[in-house]
Amino acid sequence: MSLADRTWPLVRPLLFRMDAEDAHELTLRALSAAPVALGRVARLAVGRVPDDLGRDVAGLRFPLP
Repeated sequence: MSLADRTWPLVRPLLFRMDAEDAHELTLRALSAAPVALGRVARLAVGRVPDDLGRDVAGLRFPLP
């Protein structure tokens, strides 16, 4: 069972009690923060990414291949 499957029964009643616009705004903020949080967790788990893995494409630097 995934984390979403376990937390949805707890979160759903709270969201459904909220004003629809407030619930929508809260959801959008949570979703926009998710990539940043997941990136930080990944960096902690993996450690520093070696510089030689990065690539330059059309003048843009991509730290991971």
